[in-house]
Amino acid sequence: MMQQLSRKNTIVLLTAAVRPRAAGPLAVSDPQERLGQYRQSLLRWSSLLEVSAAEIHVVETTGSAGLGLLSLVPQPLRSRIEVISCEVDREAERRGKGAAEFHAIEKYMGSASAPDGDTTLYKVTGRLFVRNAMECITPLAQEEIRIRMTLDRTFADSRFFGASSLLWRTLLADISSKMNDEKSMIAEVVLAAEVAHAAAIGDILISRFPRRPVFEGKSGSTGEIYRQTPVRDSLLAPLEKVLARLASRKQV
Repeated sequence: MMQQLSRKNTIVLLTAAVRPRAAGPLAVSDPQERLGQYRQSLLRWSSLLEVSAAEIHVVETTGSAGLGLLSLVPQPLRSRIEVISCEVDREAERRGKGAAEFHAIEKYMGSASAPDGDTTLYKVTGRLFVRNAMECITPLAQEEIRIRMTLDRTFADSRFFGASSLLWRTLLADISSKMNDEKSMIAEVVLAAEVAHAAAIGDILISRFPRRPVFEGKSGSTGEIYRQTPVRDSLLAPLEKVLARLASRKQV
């Protein structure tokens, strides 16, 4: 039986930049290497389609959407993965990778492929796979955002988080314009500030992941390889719950 994720209410959005142009250091810059990583990631994400009715959308930001991103995905599953090309404005690229990535998402939200109604959209850095995705991805209420943040809510994990389509069109509608790596306004800081402020005045509800996301893959920015194990995850789960409760009480 499929889990309670449906096309109507859940979309996983992967961001991809095969030929990165945004300002800032990169540990992985070779287009062929990056393309291979995206293909492997999409192969793994396609396993979600075998056990749920969710959809996967891929936003490619460098004009490389037609380079066979789905070449490793089994043919029967490809119809449930949509690849969208969203060219990023040069100004956004000048302000850094985060600004470029979120600017592309904003363009996606204005496209015909974007979700509407009560759909929940989970954003994922396309190179990464979340091994326990089925535990982490569930439909959210319209005022709800699911995101991992530091205790003082000054830094958010932008690799993987979810929110209703309503919040993507309101709270997060123009967030890329506030990001600028040269001014230390990186994506994680700006995202945290917007979310923390909205939560403090009661406009949104911050919820925690049911389980700590287990990332696998390679960071294009730092070259870090994520290889977390279920044992480590289970040991950290109680701490995650405590931090989430404390963070929910923390005032900005």
